[in-house]
This record gives sequence, C-alpha cells and structure tokens, in this order.
Amino acid sequence: LVQAAIDELDERDRALVVLRAIEQRDNEEVAELLGLAPNTAAQAFRRALEKLRGKLRTSAFDELGDSDA
Repeated sequence: LVQAAIDELDERDRALVVLRAIEQRDNEEVAELLGLAPNTAAQAFRRALEKLRGKLRTSAFDELGDSDA
C-alpha cells in the first residue's frame, strides 16, 4: 500500500519522499539535488507527506470492504 501510494504522487513529491524519508538525506542536500531553496524543500516535503498520508488513509480502508453489508 505504501509503495502504491508513493507511486501515485507527482514526480517532485515522490522524489522528496524518497530522498528525505526513505534515503534519510538531509533537507539541504535534497534542496540542492532538486534545485530548490531549503525552505521550499522543507515545506514541499511536509505537503508531500500530507498527500501520502491522505492516500494511505483512504486506500487502507478500501482493502477492508463494507462489513455492514
């Protein structure tokens, strides 16, 4: 589910999540790699995580189906 949710992110958000959360690179390195100012990279990373959390919340419950039916 996590990989599928990451794959659904746009290219920049996916790169931010992979570089920061998976590869554990620091914000300054990620900003340089992506051609962003450090503050912009930090804000974009937070927004990308919010999008990812939203996708996971939705998709996790899709797998369960409707138990009341």
